[in-house]
Amino acid sequence: MSRDRIQRPTEFVEGIYLAHATTTLTGAATLTVSSPMIQYLDPGGADRNVTLPALAASDGLEFHIHNAANGLENLQVKNAGATNIVKIGPNQSARLTCDGSSWKFTLSAFAVAIRAASLTGEETLTLVAGQVHHLDPGGADRDVLLPTEASAIGVPITIKNTADADEKLTVKEDTDTTAQAILGAGQTGVFTSDGTAWHVGFPGDTTGAVNIETLGATHVLTATSPKFQTLDPGGGARDVTLPVAAIALTALEFRIANAADAAEALTVKDGVSTIAVIDQDEIGVFWCDGATWQGGSMPEA
Repeated sequence: MSRDRIQRPTEFVEGIYLAHATTTLTGAATLTVSSPMIQYLDPGGADRNVTLPALAASDGLEFHIHNAANGLENLQVKNAGATNIVKIGPNQSARLTCDGSSWKFTLSAFAVAIRAASLTGEETLTLVAGQVHHLDPGGADRDVLLPTEASAIGVPITIKNTADADEKLTVKEDTDTTAQAILGAGQTGVFTSDGTAWHVGFPGDTTGAVNIETLGATHVLTATSPKFQTLDPGGGARDVTLPVAAIALTALEFRIANAADAAEALTVKDGVSTIAVIDQDEIGVFWCDGATWQGGSMPEA
C-alpha cells in the first residue's frame, strides 16, 4: 500500500475504522502529521485555536474535526502560518484536506436544534448560536441583528416571533441600519445571504405583522413594512405612499384599513399616481405585479 493511502500508522484505510482522539482542551491545540485523522474536540469553556501541520509535510493529509462543545464555544482552525482557515461552531464538523499548497475545507450543516429565547433588548445573532431561533420579544418591539453577509454565505437563518401579544421583531443587517423584515406575532422568516446582501422568505405563513398607527402626515410604506396596516388619519385626510413597483416586489401585498372616527380619507399612491381612496371603515388591498400596483378599496360589508 502506497504512502498516499496511509498518512499515519494508526489508520486502517481498507476497513471502516480510523484513529480518533477525544480531547477536552485547556488551551490551543496543535496537530501534527501523525495526529489521529478524526478529532473530537471539546473547547472546554472558551473559544480555542487549532493549528494544522505545515503545508509542505501535509500533501494528501486529511482531518475530520468535530466541535463537541456544550456551550457557545468555537474552534478556530488555522494553518501553520496562523492564517484562519475555518471556524467550527458547537455541534459542527469540518473536513480539511491539504493539496500541498493550501488547506481546503467542507463545513457540515448546523445541528437543527431550536434556540428559544425571551428578549430584553436588541438581539445580535451569530452563526455560533445556530440557525433556528424562536424569539419572544418579551413585552415590547425588538430589533434583531443578523450576522455579517460575508460570514453567512449560504447559511439559512430561521427566525420565528413567538410573542403572545402585538409585539414585533424588526430584523436588520449587522450594521443596525437596514430593515430586512418585520415579523409579527406568529410569523416566521428565513434569511439567506449571498455574501453581499440578505434575502428573506416567509415559508407557509399566512399571518403577518400588523401596524396600528394614528397618522400625523403622509405615511410611506417600504418593502419591509408590515403587510397589514390599520391607520387612523388622525384628524384629516392623509396620503399613503406605496414602494416603487419593481420586479423584485412581484406579489408583494398590503392590506390597509381606514380606522378613522370621522369622515377622513386615505389616498393610496404609487409615488406619482393615485391608486385608490379608502374612506372611513373601508379596507384596501394592493399588490404589485412587478411593473405597477393593482388593487383598490372594498366598502365595509
